Amino acid sequence: MNNNWNSIILVLLQCLVFNISIWAAATDMAAPVDMAARADDFWDPPLYDKSCDMQRRWAQSLLGEYHFHLAERILDVGSGDGLITAGIAKKYPMAEVVGLDLSPKMVAYASRTHKAANLKFVEGDAQALPFVHKFDVVTSFSTIHRLKEPEKAIKQIYRALKPGGKFVAAFPVLGSAIMSEAIAAVDTRPEWQKYFSTPDRKAYAFSEEAIREWLDAAGFLHVKADTKWADEIYESEEKFRDNLRATFNQRGVLPKDKEQEFFSEVVKVYLRKFPKDEKGQVHFYFNRIEIVAVKPLARL
Repeated sequence: MNNNWNSIILVLLQCLVFNISIWAAATDMAAPVDMAARADDFWDPPLYDKSCDMQRRWAQSLLGEYHFHLAERILDVGSGDGLITAGIAKKYPMAEVVGLDLSPKMVAYASRTHKAANLKFVEGDAQALPFVHKFDVVTSFSTIHRLKEPEKAIKQIYRALKPGGKFVAAFPVLGSAIMSEAIAAVDTRPEWQKYFSTPDRKAYAFSEEAIREWLDAAGFLHVKADTKWADEIYESEEKFRDNLRATFNQRGVLPKDKEQEFFSEVVKVYLRKFPKDEKGQVHFYFNRIEIVAVKPLARL
């Protein structure tokens, strides 16, 4: 009987300590947030949740290769709908896990959808992290390429890590030329052009060499910084369209009743160059860089 009570008390104490500690970390988020970026909160969390399997596969593939069983604190930068962050919290129940995202919509959705004693979601800007030497691991998936100053974010992540801490990330480095052309073919049509003062052509481009230089400049020792290409397969045209919708920066400028029409037209242009296969699947040859870097125990 005493052993049972001891076990119950231990679990309650763990919950209390984790929640107090995570809440203390969350209150550090008093640093200024880019209000202009926050105001442009185009995200639709339920749409992202049901549509972004590709981004999840990237995260799960990399997380499956590395283990953080000794980590006491883990920060996930760009936690989005919270699914990956919640998976980390479940895998490492003795670690405090904080998911950080600039989007109030995403933070609210993640907080409602994923609950655990060792998990907390907070608003914050990857380019202005208020943490110093607090985390054993920082992860970031499908986020760095979206930032105005990705090099600055990597320096902020370095600062947030404890000496000996690990940075694990995956994100696209080269936008799809075919997709960029398809978007341009549609957003320049008279009926659509009026909505786009600054079109989102997904035309970002970062070289592997540049990213290695960012890691070096921050102070990291990079264990891995490798670009991977893969044939990303979508089971239907609708799935492909919704993934594009969910991640399109300028989606918010379109009237709600016009959204599906716009993205359907973009996908039709894309499919003229890459038709569906005999099973009706859409193929999207795309890339990502996988990063594993370590903060030295001391500056070399």
